[in-house]
Amino acid sequence: MIVDSIMSSDGVHSDPAGLLASAARAVREAGGLWIADEVQSGFGRLGSTWWGFQQHALVPDLVVMGKPMGNGVPIGAVVGREEVMATFGRDIRYFNTFGGNPVSIAAATAVLDVIESEQLLDNVSKTGQTLLEGLRELATRHGCIGGIRGCGLFTAVEFVNEQDGNTPDAARASLVVNELRDRRILISASGPHENVLKIRPPLPFTADHATRLLSELDDVLAGLAQ
Repeated sequence: MIVDSIMSSDGVHSDPAGLLASAARAVREAGGLWIADEVQSGFGRLGSTWWGFQQHALVPDLVVMGKPMGNGVPIGAVVGREEVMATFGRDIRYFNTFGGNPVSIAAATAVLDVIESEQLLDNVSKTGQTLLEGLRELATRHGCIGGIRGCGLFTAVEFVNEQDGNTPDAARASLVVNELRDRRILISASGPHENVLKIRPPLPFTADHATRLLSELDDVLAGLAQ
């Protein structure tokens, strides 16, 4: 079973902590492997931990990681428990045309160094909290916001119909994404109904950046209400 540790394409669901642990036990009891997809939640994005699966108090059999690993330079990786990797190596004929690319490996190494040397996990935690608090304050003034979720610099704003407070409002989410893009702020929408803003800025994102995002989002929502 392979699962995105923060379920980002489903609208960003990081809670409750430990949610996936029971599923992992069931998979292993049935003879399967638990594979953590850390392409989006890994490398410190959640602030409190390096990896999303750590929030669920489990150690995966395999971990897959990609884009953030090279900060734009193409690279991906699979990390696994020794016995799992040994079985794969013994039973499967495998080759990789581009394995060992020194440029990509240098980029990935630099990413790890920068995360540690610039203490980006601490920055993600502090800035992420500022962002969450600001979004929750906006929710008290804009009835179209049906929920705020997230952890670190991975947050979600869910839009709903103001009249019933429940029906997903994908049209509003799309308008907000495009209005913010015109203001040079790039975010996207996700979720089964495409009504959830997925806010996932770079790890060096600061409190000043968060303040600008909140101000622009507030202005956009006020304009749409008119």
